[in-house]
Amino acid sequence: MFKRINKLLSNFSTIQTSSIMKNKVCFVTGAGSGIGKAIALKYTLNGATVISADINLDSVKQTVKEMNGGLALKVDVTNENQVNEAVAESVKQYGRLDVMVCNAGLQLISPVHELSYENWKKVISVNLDGAFLCSKAALNQMYIQENKFPASIIYIGSVHR
Repeated sequence: MFKRINKLLSNFSTIQTSSIMKNKVCFVTGAGSGIGKAIALKYTLNGATVISADINLDSVKQTVKEMNGGLALKVDVTNENQVNEAVAESVKQYGRLDVMVCNAGLQLISPVHELSYENWKKVISVNLDGAFLCSKAALNQMYIQENKFPASIIYIGSVHR
């Protein structure tokens, strides 16, 4: 999977662009690497303003640098206050939120009988609670702007070995 993502990222200049994202304000979680980074870069290529959020601030700053703009935020999607503050900061800076991409995810590969309950709870917290908290924060804003701007929430799930 990572080879495909790296190939996608390295060949960005050959990817067809679309005007559907032009002038949209998009919040992408897990934007420091992998699928989230590819989404952030593609949205930017298509004219969107992207808020790139990740638990790793250095990696998300690199994403924003490659996009030549946007906002890099360190966000732990399992922390409701951090999520709410990040969405509020984004709206304060850009005036609205058109797209929330709930992409942040964690995978701890282990046979089930060897997987600790603590690690299971970490995966569930990031993958499910994170999507819930990001959706909740986004919807609070999206309902306010309902008649002015159509909005979307996108959920990403992936598994790799």
